[in-house]
Amino acid sequence: MAAKAGEDKDIIYFPIDQGEQAKQAKPEYLLARPVYERIAGFLNESLDKTIYSFTSDKARLDLDEHRGHNAILLDGGRGTGKSTILVNLPTYTREVPVKWKLPKKKKPKLEDFLLILKPVDPTLLENDDDLFLNIIVAALLRNQEVKDSTQDYEKAKSFYTQLQALGTALEGAQKQKSEFGMDKLRAFIGNHSVSDEVHKLFYEALKITGKRLIVLPIDDVDTSLQHAFNNLEVVRRYLASPYVVPIISGDLDLFHEVIWRNFFEGITAKARTVEVDDAKLRAKNLADEYERKLLPVARRNSVQNLTQHIANPKIYLSKDGAPLSISLSEFFNLLNRIHNFWLNDFENSWIKFSFSSVRSLAQLISAVKSELIELDRFLSANFDLKEENIVYLCEILRLEKRGEYLNFEKKIRLKLIDVLQSGDYQKDLLLIYLAQANWLDFDRNMLKPFVPETSVFEVALFQPLDQLNAFKDGCIVEGLGTQWKVHLNGVIFNEFWLNSLPEKTVLSYPPPDKGVPIPGALFGNSENKVFVSKLLSHNQVYLQEDHGSFVYFGRLFEILVLGLFKNVCVDAVRNVLNEVPFYSLVAFSKTKVIGFPEFQEDRISKFNSSNDLHRVDHSVLSEFSQWEEIVTKFSSQLSEWRSKYNEFWPDQPSALLIYRVMNKFFTQLAEYESDWGRFKEVNDVTDVAELGLRAFNAFCAAIGSYEVKNHSEISSGSGFGHPGETFAFSKTYGANIQTSSGQSKGYAYEIFHTHPIRYWLNVNTPTYHEEDI
Repeated sequence: MAAKAGEDKDIIYFPIDQGEQAKQAKPEYLLARPVYERIAGFLNESLDKTIYSFTSDKARLDLDEHRGHNAILLDGGRGTGKSTILVNLPTYTREVPVKWKLPKKKKPKLEDFLLILKPVDPTLLENDDDLFLNIIVAALLRNQEVKDSTQDYEKAKSFYTQLQALGTALEGAQKQKSEFGMDKLRAFIGNHSVSDEVHKLFYEALKITGKRLIVLPIDDVDTSLQHAFNNLEVVRRYLASPYVVPIISGDLDLFHEVIWRNFFEGITAKARTVEVDDAKLRAKNLADEYERKLLPVARRNSVQNLTQHIANPKIYLSKDGAPLSISLSEFFNLLNRIHNFWLNDFENSWIKFSFSSVRSLAQLISAVKSELIELDRFLSANFDLKEENIVYLCEILRLEKRGEYLNFEKKIRLKLIDVLQSGDYQKDLLLIYLAQANWLDFDRNMLKPFVPETSVFEVALFQPLDQLNAFKDGCIVEGLGTQWKVHLNGVIFNEFWLNSLPEKTVLSYPPPDKGVPIPGALFGNSENKVFVSKLLSHNQVYLQEDHGSFVYFGRLFEILVLGLFKNVCVDAVRNVLNEVPFYSLVAFSKTKVIGFPEFQEDRISKFNSSNDLHRVDHSVLSEFSQWEEIVTKFSSQLSEWRSKYNEFWPDQPSALLIYRVMNKFFTQLAEYESDWGRFKEVNDVTDVAELGLRAFNAFCAAIGSYEVKNHSEISSGSGFGHPGETFAFSKTYGANIQTSSGQSKGYAYEIFHTHPIRYWLNVNTPTYHEEDI
């Protein structure tokens, strides 16, 4: 790839070690190449109008005969690099030839004929009267070439004389408002002569410097809104000389807003009655004509946004002027695949890097430059990076150079956390990377004899109610509070807690699992039923009358995720089974009053009349003599299952994938729970186990939908509607897990169809057989 970069004249180099520097040393470092090319074309055209006045005996061009608006517009939003284009214009014109032939042996370049002034900043203005005198003329006088040329007074005598004449004209113009009679008339005439004196000063400046055209960059004319229209008026009045080309940067939409509102104010200011809609239409039409005159349509340039730069395959990362092995787009493809790995972008599941400005892009690249250099050495030594392989570079590296690549991935993740935490970057990506780093520590801790009593989900990515405090500026998704209130209507009896729910989060989140009320606690007379009781039911829930049991699916979900880690020990499993179910209402609301009025009376009567020996408190369950054996047995089976499928999923699970699965799982669960009629007959462990099988199927369907490569085959259906083996005959199963030929097409089916929890949930059959794996 590097050799190809050196041969292509359109290649652009993006230095990885320059940080946020705006000024570039070489033309090949300039990103907005198409914009520069258009500007150079316009400047060549403008030179055609002036060149003969310097190469013949004719006098300078007469302003009245050659007055015209030659302004070039750089149209773009904040952070698109407009200022960088203006700053680097001299760098680009060094290599651009003029389009006409001159009698010189040396081929002339565009910069030989241009007097490019430094960009002026209209925000320095105190009032509109100062723009020309204090900003534009000052920019001309502080130009180094003008300074050098005016050191010789005799040579620059005519320049100084013209500068004095301009000062006199400006003085007369400033007196116009305070004079009367003939003095006012003389001041009025002086005001009209200002533009001509300006034109003459430009000519004198060009003559003493040996240049032929002044380029005046005016940066962010629209930034100072109270002066924006007056700034444009100065350009219209005084910069219509053919000797100067203003290059104006700003947002055309904002220009239009400023201009038409100014005209609207003029139309309506002294009118006794105003038809507002007619006045707005007239003002906007006037604004359109004003813009066409001042900013000719053919000379407007839309500045490329950062998305276009990142997608450009001809922008190469470079160090010391030499291209690295991968382009900018390839690097970000690789970077995006680090956190989007295993996902197929179904339902827009990918999260991609985006940047607010070229500066933020440069800062991120500079922050990871050491990792980039390491990656470049590794790729150069190990791979022939063919174009068709670049898209799947991440997969190729994982398969062919697994150890080295994973080491690189871990390093760059940690570096990205520092960058994402300290800058105005995407907080959604920060959540993903923080979870991934936490899971790496969790995976290591499970090798120790004792695991701290923490959940894999005790990270910000899976704790939406804590995000507004920790990531306030990054909370852009609205509606959580409203959505949860609707979902929990009539279930939780604490208005203060409901009203304190955050309205904004970093990412979107489903309603919590509000649970299925059941009469009394569950127990059973077999290992399966004991395990299912502890896995799916929770009885420390405070109701309006007393405490009872609910079925929640959070422990099942967490156990399934836990099994995707390499090292699963019995302590980790025990912690999940002993804690409050993940993403359940009771986990979020703590001991707040919860109840289901439509079930209340029926539940209480069943609970009070029940003499079933199999309905006892969970404290009895945890003291059950075989409980430790059951937990140890299941943990061993989970570890054995996980080790068997290391080849399918040899690393820790993807945090983004699990977040997407969680979102789909609990969203579909909320829809399933909305039909309470189906839960009225949930009375014993067998009924609860059937609900567990439905939830297990839903998890498999969700994880399969994000893994399947072919989007046309994916089903958005849920597994909640299919108990037990009937799920294998559903459309969701066939689309997301198994092909029509009956062969597996992804790790979701390969792994989970033999998951031990599937057998434990089938309470009417033996729990588990090793030969089934």
